[in-house]
Amino acid sequence: MEVSDGSLTVKKSVRNRAISLGCSLGLKVLTEVGKKDPRERMSTNQLIDTAYRDLEDGAFKVILEGREGGMDSGLYDADGFFVGQVVKDLEEAGGDINDLIWEAPLKHQQTDLILRFGPNVNMGNIAPNEAFSTKSLRLGLRGDTLTAAYFGNL
Repeated sequence: MEVSDGSLTVKKSVRNRAISLGCSLGLKVLTEVGKKDPRERMSTNQLIDTAYRDLEDGAFKVILEGREGGMDSGLYDADGFFVGQVVKDLEEAGGDINDLIWEAPLKHQQTDLILRFGPNVNMGNIAPNEAFSTKSLRLGLRGDTLTAAYFGNL
């Protein structure tokens, strides 16, 4: 079950009840944080607070909004690059990075996440026709990650 307010705003109490209800029914609850509309972009602190509160409330994993285009939404600016220091701030927030699923449809986003967190980083919103390419990045079989794999940094 997914609980998200990327398109419509949901009160924290409603979000919490939805997570709790899903968990009580034995469902695996995924939540999504971040807004699809760049004019409603959450601050990094709001994103972090919501993500880690969802996990405390019982969510299995938290999806970080990036949309299928990977640009001008959620984590990304209009050019598809991470907004500010959002990745560093999430990493330093002290939670388990393995509890996060990064929507990363663009190759440079995938490469950045793999180089930062390793080949098993949770990524989503990757087009089916990009699956082999992404797997090659994870294995260090593409130029973007080859050096890191060769020197044992992957």
